[in-house]
Amino acid sequence: MDCMTLSAGAPDKLDFAFLLEFTNGHTCEMSGSAEHVEGASWRHETGECELELSLGADAVVLRDRSGACRREFCGASGSIDEASFSTAALSPDGGPCSL
Repeated sequence: MDCMTLSAGAPDKLDFAFLLEFTNGHTCEMSGSAEHVEGASWRHETGECELELSLGADAVVLRDRSGACRREFCGASGSIDEASFSTAALSPDGGPCSL
C-alpha cells in the first residue's frame, strides 16, 4: 500500500516519509527533511539524490528528475519521479509511513 506522511520540521523544513509499492515486491522507501525552496516547493538532497516535493491543494507530487533517488532508494521495478499522493490520503502520525 503506497503511503506518505508529512510533518512540519524546524523552520522552513518539512519532514517526510513515503513508501511506494510495485510489481514483484519492489518498493521505493525514503524519509528525510526537505528545505523550503519557494511557493509550495520543497527540496531534499542527499548524495546525488535531489528530490522535489510540490505541495498542491489536492496532491503532493514527487520529482526525481535525474533518477538518482530511484537508484538509491528503489528496487528494480520502482520509480519515484511524478509519483503523487492525494492530500486526503496522507498517513496520520503513527501510520504505516510514520516519521
